[in-house]
Amino acid sequence: MKVYEVAGPGTGETLMPRDRPVPKPADGHVVVRVAACGLNLVDLLMMSGRYQKATDYPFIPGQEVSGTVSDVGAGVTSLKVGDRVAARCSRGAGLAQCVETAADNCVILPDGIDLLAAAVLPVSFGTADHFLHHHGHLAKGETVLVLGAAGAVGTAALQVCRETGAEALALVSSPAKRDLALANGAADCLQIGSLDMHAEPAELSKRLKSFLGEKRPDIVVDPIGGNMSEAALRNIAVGGRHLVLGFAAGIPRIPMNLALVRRCRIIGDSFRAYCEQEPQAAHARFENLVNRIATGALRAPAPAHVFDFERSGEALQLLADRATVGRVAVRVAYDA
Repeated sequence: MKVYEVAGPGTGETLMPRDRPVPKPADGHVVVRVAACGLNLVDLLMMSGRYQKATDYPFIPGQEVSGTVSDVGAGVTSLKVGDRVAARCSRGAGLAQCVETAADNCVILPDGIDLLAAAVLPVSFGTADHFLHHHGHLAKGETVLVLGAAGAVGTAALQVCRETGAEALALVSSPAKRDLALANGAADCLQIGSLDMHAEPAELSKRLKSFLGEKRPDIVVDPIGGNMSEAALRNIAVGGRHLVLGFAAGIPRIPMNLALVRRCRIIGDSFRAYCEQEPQAAHARFENLVNRIATGALRAPAPAHVFDFERSGEALQLLADRATVGRVAVRVAYDA
């Protein structure tokens, strides 16, 4: 089978095609013939060696895929050959014609969800749903500030807020991203350019306070980090929950007295670690998520940027250049 991998730290330009044997499923695992692969910022972090955990090279990017089960390992009773699934790849490897993963990482897709849209569900929607409900205890009528609201997790968080009846306020970096956030359920948007995001926390806090008016967010969804984290924490509601999802703008240095003054909670988690350490709970949450999409409670937007398999490097480079509005996916099988 064909795969795309990097031999050492690099970006999309260093991605190379390779031939590898089709994997055999271990006990409790399955092999999925990949239809499409969703790409995320975490792929770039792992490729460049900047992820929280060291990356083993050669490395095949791709954390989430959709496709059809083509082989089943011993002990697997929940899936059979021919099942259409969305799947999370435990250690990457999604940019391949076939991928092996644990059966608990897969959820059978209802007929109403097509394979291309399903490829961008497992990580982004899984992360947003897990953080907002499991850690944030999101409730109807609450106010949620979503930083990076046009990103993969951000747009999913807006959808979860809309489903729950919470008011989502969005932080975005361009007019096109503002339009995307509003389409996904944001009640209002604050636009701060990528370069302006590195302003001093006090200045960012003033701009955010002016945008919020009398409102204070009960929950902050923060995949951004950098100085924006401190600005958001300075404006959080008393007793609020600041959810730490990532550091697209760098790791912040927050004065911890802010948590005391605001009487708030700063909550961090690794969705990847959660899935690995609590696979049954993660599978049940993912299955519930897919069912909500199938009934229309949540909407699964199709990827905005779709590349053929041979252009996988271009797809990743587009992400690296921050030139995307909406999700990026690679069509691996041409019948997807």
